[in-house]
Amino acid sequence: MKKIFIVLSLSIVMLQYIGCSTVMHSTTQSIELKTNPPNAKITIDGKNLELLHK
Repeated sequence: MKKIFIVLSLSIVMLQYIGCSTVMHSTTQSIELKTNPPNAKITIDGKNLELLHK
């Protein structure tokens, strides 16, 4: 029983590190921004973003 607990615990820890690695090593990520009012000007780190309308 103790070995099963250890294996499960290690598996959970390993899965958490895999997810963390994905976030830390990715260079780009798509996000969706909704503004109110529509077409509001968005600035991040002093850079203006252009919105793509669908």
